[in-house]
Amino acid sequence: MNPSFQNIFVAPGERKPLRYIGAMIGDRWSDGRLENENGVCFAEVQNGIPFFVQPEDDGWGTDERVDLLLTRHGVKRETLIPQNWEASLRNWGPSSKQYEWVQRIVKQGGRILEIACGPGGGFLPLILDLDPKAQLLANDIGGWILVEWKKFNDKKGLWANASFAQFDVNQCPLRSDCFDCVDSAGGFSNIEKNHSVWPRSTEYLSPEGDCLCQTLMRTLPPLNNCLTQNRRPG
Repeated sequence: MNPSFQNIFVAPGERKPLRYIGAMIGDRWSDGRLENENGVCFAEVQNGIPFFVQPEDDGWGTDERVDLLLTRHGVKRETLIPQNWEASLRNWGPSSKQYEWVQRIVKQGGRILEIACGPGGGFLPLILDLDPKAQLLANDIGGWILVEWKKFNDKKGLWANASFAQFDVNQCPLRSDCFDCVDSAGGFSNIEKNHSVWPRSTEYLSPEGDCLCQTLMRTLPPLNNCLTQNRRPG
């Protein structure tokens, strides 16, 4: 976990700060837990990734179920992320429809939250292609997805400041005003109760921060293409 993200986690519902107890590798979390001042654990941390979602609440199910699903689609866990990374960058460039949006995210600078990145990564591959040093926190409710993205990054050594955290955005364990940009590319469509989640995501923005969401959901007319929303209008 990048040091710049180590002070942003709070107890869901309580909104009280959580502290990390565990091993460190340099200035980064390794294996431990996030607990409140009373020693109550809210997330196990494994290889620097905090897991706020209990296994039974992980929408992807068990590892066995994930492997079965991937097999049915003719893909392997160890090759899925590299393939998605390459596919994202294959037609990526100034002529891409997303290029202007991703440029805006990168130019915003500061800390970035990628909501529901999924196996495809959302904007993650594009942001980190433009700025490999971007301070990006990738989120998903599926723990295995974040494990595989981190494995890919650790193996390739592509991004020094990218981090990963598993949590349900309906119970977002983040303090207010801690991000300069909150974005989602497609994955937002899969979030339960997303009508209420997206407006609340502005709580985590700095005063001049941006929200950008891309989705094709017909049930979300304001978000049916790309939403840019400032926390403080004007």
